[in-house]
Amino acid sequence: MRARIPHVIGYGLLVAEACKVILGYILIIRFQQPLLGALLSLIVAFTIQITYYFKLLLEELKQKAKWHYVKEWLKGSVANIYNIVGNQIAAFIFIMLFIYGGKGARSNYGAAAQIASVITYASFLAFALYPKLLAEKSREDITTALKMVLMFAIPMTVGAMAFADSYMTIINIVYKDAWPVLVMLAANSFVATMSGFFSSVLFGVERVDEKAKISFRELIKSRLFIVFSLPYFHSVITLPTAFYILVNYAQNQPLQAAIYVSAINSLACFTMFLILYAIVRKIVKIDIPWKNIAKYVFASAVMATALFIIPHPTRIYLTLIATAIAGIIYLALLMAIDKEARLLVHSIWQEIKFKVEGIIT
Repeated sequence: MRARIPHVIGYGLLVAEACKVILGYILIIRFQQPLLGALLSLIVAFTIQITYYFKLLLEELKQKAKWHYVKEWLKGSVANIYNIVGNQIAAFIFIMLFIYGGKGARSNYGAAAQIASVITYASFLAFALYPKLLAEKSREDITTALKMVLMFAIPMTVGAMAFADSYMTIINIVYKDAWPVLVMLAANSFVATMSGFFSSVLFGVERVDEKAKISFRELIKSRLFIVFSLPYFHSVITLPTAFYILVNYAQNQPLQAAIYVSAINSLACFTMFLILYAIVRKIVKIDIPWKNIAKYVFASAVMATALFIIPHPTRIYLTLIATAIAGIIYLALLMAIDKEARLLVHSIWQEIKFKVEGIIT
């Protein structure tokens, strides 16, 4: 599905997130059921998403299984499991945050992470890059996808930083003072988005599994294994550092503990990103669109300035209105100075019209 119709994965994500927000608002806000509402919202949203994907794959699932493919898939999954275990070890830093920082430390971090994670959605704009690179290794495709991701990731990151206190208030007024955590996690989410992008490039150009047959020896020698090992390097940096800082400087200080852990984790993630970027650059030369990036940064800076100087609201609807206006400022300015942005908006509008006309007829 990702190779043939990658856009439908985005549709499924959109449907799931919309259901999650609507149900969450009804159950958590209206009916005052925070735990039950959160669980039901997630379960229903993911069920709808899985059902949608299952319907799209129904014809393929009816076909006869090719067990030699399954065998190679299982062999390759060992590398994924190795990577997942590494990520789980790295996540132990959050257990340390709760143990040494106090009950409020994890909630301060978690509240900021909920807002900052929205930035990573920009990575889905490059979702089709991996299968595209498998079919043909084109530097132009990499640059085009990078432009798309940065066009949205940069303003989302800058906006979250400029309006951090208001966004934290959306969740609960008690988190307003934890805005420094959101500032650091917004930067970290941008780095995570870029890491996801360059990982897609690496997976697309690495040929260790090109013939649908995976050798453990070749896999271990490949650059993929180095990337799968990055979470372990990450843990070597973060776990002892966080333990020392939390025990000696932030024990039972929830806000300080959340800030320290955010800083430590963000710096480690940035270090891992630099390693990943160096690995990718050795495989394929990437043309960084500096002129486009400069335009995105300029438009984002104007937008962020507007957000920073206006009174920061504490009500949800006012915060959402300010966010919408900021988005309009960014897009309007970007369309005025960037031709590719104008073409993108025109293409999106034409696609929407085509879909609507198809539904009507």
